[in-house]
Amino acid sequence: MSVRNLALVVIFAASMVGQTPSWQAREALAKGDYKRAAEFYSALLRDSPSSPELLSNLGMALHLQGKSSEAVRVLERSVSVRELPPALAMLGVDYCKLRQFDRAAAVLRRARRYASDMDVMSALAPCYLEAGDPMDAVLVYQDLADHALPPEDENEAGLAKAYFRVSKHYLAQLEKAPRNDAYLEAVEQARNNSSPNARGAFAAAFLGAPYVHVDTSFANFETLLQQHPNDAPLLYFVGVLAGERAMEAYQDCEKRFPNSSALRRLHADILHSEGHVEEAAAEYLAIRDFANLGNLYRENAEWDKALESFRSLLAENPEDERAVAGMSEALVRLNRFSEVKRELELIVNRPHPPVWALLDGSKAEQELGDVKDAIRHLEIATKEYPSNEVAHYRLIKLYKAADRPELAAREVRLVGQLKRKEK
Repeated sequence: MSVRNLALVVIFAASMVGQTPSWQAREALAKGDYKRAAEFYSALLRDSPSSPELLSNLGMALHLQGKSSEAVRVLERSVSVRELPPALAMLGVDYCKLRQFDRAAAVLRRARRYASDMDVMSALAPCYLEAGDPMDAVLVYQDLADHALPPEDENEAGLAKAYFRVSKHYLAQLEKAPRNDAYLEAVEQARNNSSPNARGAFAAAFLGAPYVHVDTSFANFETLLQQHPNDAPLLYFVGVLAGERAMEAYQDCEKRFPNSSALRRLHADILHSEGHVEEAAAEYLAIRDFANLGNLYRENAEWDKALESFRSLLAENPEDERAVAGMSEALVRLNRFSEVKRELELIVNRPHPPVWALLDGSKAEQELGDVKDAIRHLEIATKEYPSNEVAHYRLIKLYKAADRPELAAREVRLVGQLKRKEK
């Protein structure tokens, strides 16, 4: 179990004191017998189906088994009854694992209310890098690093990565800002000279943004950016200073943790961002990070390699849902639909199947000529996940193809209702 998850397990177990649940359930969760813990908490919920504490603990047990979709279903119920910060944290983490980044971003915004809770922020920190505002990621990782919380190597590497992203983000904004010529020229000169010092226009920037001071913190920069979102000198300050902080954090990580997998993962991320895909892949492979390796190949549409990476992830972590989901996506992209159907047969027929499996299973059945089963999978998807617009859109097309216009019209109305709710 990771240090990040261990802290939340302790919180979840402690949160149950007032509910006096079965000691076997608490003991199983604390000892790492997550399957048994899930069975106990499921039984307890039959008597107290709306207990946020029981739901939270069940969600944690499912999360720690790698069953992200099942965990999300339970944790969503938990936070709808009462928002326990650890439950919200695990919900955000599982949204990220399932690549549901829009939903994760909404959770991350809510979670900033618990910025002083280092256990919650530690659990969510990697998700802030994937789905959150880049400045939020900096503030979260800076807090973790300042408090010297474990895992220190991952937090230091995460801080460097967050600063790199802030720099890249705001320098890209600078390119679109009015009256940006002097600042872009300073950045370009530094790049051309391979210099880390892009401060050539600082004097002009202080004149253009007199509200910035030499001791302005990044927390204050976040406030200033909300007040002056298009000010070129401010964007320049943030982009340049974040780049400097990124290099400082990277060098500190190299010095303190030279053999850390977190450092090698950061190096791989940098190589990938610079377009050196195979070099990045070699780094991920060296530390056996098959999840990131698979995602790297996914982003570059190298589906054969992505498939093998996710197969390796499955071999090491048989319960990790990301592995099967990644394999399924790769097989769909490779048009190997018979294999998709075989891989997903048990998953789509169990209670509450994950939405990705239903969508991929439907696609496979459709391509194999079984429109009836393709429709059946999508009907389950729209029942289990009524807000999933992709399932509704695909069902519209299949109902039309099956000459069932009244059902297609019903789905069109449902999509319209979803659109209005979004507004």
